Amino acid sequence: MKLPVFVSYEYLDACDEVPPELTQKLLVLELHRILVFPERFVFGTFQTSPYLPRPYLSVFREYLLHPATRAWLHAVICTAEGRTVAERMVSEGTPLHIDDFHGIYTPVEMNPGKHLAHLRLSTTLTPKNLDVIWNTYKPAPSDVPPPPRHSPATTILLDRRERSGAQQPHSLLLFPEYEKPLRRHDLDRLHAAIGTQFSPKELVNKENRDREIARAHYTGYTRSVKKREGYEDGLIALIGVLQHLKAVPNVAAWLRDGGLMEAAGAKPDAAAWFDRPAVFDVWRKRGYAVVAELGLALEPGIVNDKEHMVKIARDALDLLESKPPPSLQPKKRGDKAVSRNKARKRQKERDQAIDMLRTLTGNTFLN
Repeated sequence: MKLPVFVSYEYLDACDEVPPELTQKLLVLELHRILVFPERFVFGTFQTSPYLPRPYLSVFREYLLHPATRAWLHAVICTAEGRTVAERMVSEGTPLHIDDFHGIYTPVEMNPGKHLAHLRLSTTLTPKNLDVIWNTYKPAPSDVPPPPRHSPATTILLDRRERSGAQQPHSLLLFPEYEKPLRRHDLDRLHAAIGTQFSPKELVNKENRDREIARAHYTGYTRSVKKREGYEDGLIALIGVLQHLKAVPNVAAWLRDGGLMEAAGAKPDAAAWFDRPAVFDVWRKRGYAVVAELGLALEPGIVNDKEHMVKIARDALDLLESKPPPSLQPKKRGDKAVSRNKARKRQKERDQAIDMLRTLTGNTFLN
């Protein structure tokens, strides 16, 4: 059940305020299915769920780190996942680094004083409260002069769920989710480009994968992407939107008044901006123009299943080899059988990792 959310009068008043001068903007980012995609691989009983980069994530990172961008835009992470998972999403298999961001806000930081047992429930039912970020955000020591306190006029909350911005609705920049049909679309384009098709049955549970795709909700955005040439390029369109927001004095007022539609030459309506192909194409073209102007390398960065599976299998084998063997010396009755079962299980996991590497690399995994 969704709990009612009340928008404060102070926030609504701040949405109408115009800062005395253009100031730095603050981008509040969600990671899960916005910048990274959780894939699931199956090999016998060996399963893993790595995080893979969204197309053009490396371009988006270079845009955020470009001196011309950092002069006016700072980015922080605000995710419903724990800090350990957030750091894993940033570092595992993506071009991102923790130091790229000016802070990470997890349920612990967003819900001060709340018991840990209730944090997971609160993140699914409660929207992200930007007041916490505005009150605790600390600029970098290199910011001279230090920027003023952030407010609705300077903050962009990027998320895939409307519920996340229910407490500050005019600060929410809704963004399309990178879902499984889009991932398969990009992989098909990649395989077509390199002339290979990698989908052996022993590595990918095809039946489960097809069932997940069939259950996925095909949005208007997903259908429009499948009709275009090339990879999914939502992050390029986002670059175009962010660059336009640089000159916007009040972000919340601009988003509230339908600026995303009007700036693209369309009449505002209830449809999401990315579900209208004509509007999305305008921002996408502006994003490509910004990338060319800044001289950024336009690399899609699609991670192939095979390359990632090789890395996963190697890491799994290294982890298994680094664990000490279970002791066969019983401390009490029954321990000996338990220890032997653990040893058999570890040997089975090791054999599966080796078989996976042999299948992927053609018996060259030790090279």
